[in-house]
Amino acid sequence: MEDRRLSFLPGPRALRWLAGLLLVLLVLALLLPGLSGLLLERQRPRLPEAGLALGQGLVLKAEAWSRGWFSTRTRWRLEGPKLPFPFRLDLTLIHGPFYPGEWAHGGSPLLWLADDLRLQGLPAQGPAVLLATGHGRLGLFGDLHQVLRFPTEGTTADTPWLRLEGRVADHSWSLQGLIPRLDARSGRERLQIEDLRLRAEGAWQPGEPVSPFRVAFSVGRLQTKLPALQAEVEDLRLRAAVTQTPGQPPGRITVRLDTSLVRYQGSDTEIAPMVFRCALGGLNAAALPGLRSALRQPPEAARRSVPLALGRVLVGVRLELDRFMMRGTRGWVDMRLYGDMVSRPATDWLGLFMAFSGQGEVRASRQWLLGVLERQLRLLEMAQDRRLDEIARDEQAALQAERILGNLVSQGYFAESGGVYKSRVRLHDGALEMNGQVVDLLNLMSTP
Repeated sequence: MEDRRLSFLPGPRALRWLAGLLLVLLVLALLLPGLSGLLLERQRPRLPEAGLALGQGLVLKAEAWSRGWFSTRTRWRLEGPKLPFPFRLDLTLIHGPFYPGEWAHGGSPLLWLADDLRLQGLPAQGPAVLLATGHGRLGLFGDLHQVLRFPTEGTTADTPWLRLEGRVADHSWSLQGLIPRLDARSGRERLQIEDLRLRAEGAWQPGEPVSPFRVAFSVGRLQTKLPALQAEVEDLRLRAAVTQTPGQPPGRITVRLDTSLVRYQGSDTEIAPMVFRCALGGLNAAALPGLRSALRQPPEAARRSVPLALGRVLVGVRLELDRFMMRGTRGWVDMRLYGDMVSRPATDWLGLFMAFSGQGEVRASRQWLLGVLERQLRLLEMAQDRRLDEIARDEQAALQAERILGNLVSQGYFAESGGVYKSRVRLHDGALEMNGQVVDLLNLMSTP
């Protein structure tokens, strides 16, 4: 009876097979990392001696490549005239297919490759500055995971981080990030960020000029004291999306942008608050590369080619400006606008204007309307190359703006009540109607 109960246990032959299988797995675990490192070295980029030019003066150089059996150590250098100082990236690549240390990062030990990185800044004077550290992996089934952390001095909040994930099988990707607090100073220059959050996701579509994606961005407070920009922003929120246009053939996309802020304080203006919600439906994605090419041309050639390229992108587009509301030191405006671009392509800026048909409503303060008119009149004076100094040009633009706004009210284009100006606008075949009347621009420029 006892022999029968123990008959299911493996005999000496089964044990030999099990031991042989374990030995084979052990040999593979020892051999495959070295083979992976050899294959990786053969596929590494061969940069020229002077480095790889990335555009805008940026140059990437490979300073070191040391292949080991279980890992490969590399060092890269990025420099350029527009960078505050050169950057150095130390990247250690850990060979798969089995890396037990990945358990410490919360991932599967079965992978093709893992990495550890350190990004440093190299100031002209002083020691190297640690800017970021990171760890990532490429799984056996094509899943990508990369985390970057940005150490900061003098902060009690969590370390800022950025996480990128993707899947090769369905070409999907996602990006998330958080900066609880960042205070960077250099002399009189300063950048301060509080509660910055980022989330984006999408799917890469091979062969398509534009792939669908969604992004959400918010920052509780942003303050800059830089030579080019000195401003303070509170509670900025932005959502953007690119999707396939419903009911239209492939290649037509919809771009939507929703943004708002509680307060913006610049050197000479303040906005508090602002809301902007807009969608462009039916954009021709196939024409976008042509538009990008036109924008990169020299100014003279771009003036001729950009309207034509933009017209090809906008043919048949539906515009929905759900709301544009802004209040600040220069008055306030609240408007909505809906319309379509006709199917014929436009070849110049006037053609683009005449190709749009739409209608909406505008409500604004006197101060905002005068500001818009003055800015346009100053631009017109500059375009006509009139020999006026800046003060005289501003005075003339202010007088003309007052006269034009008075004409707009006296002729019924705007209805004014309690300092609020209202108008129903309609644009069709190049004609602008306000409150049911066609606007005569020449008449508006004359004295009533």
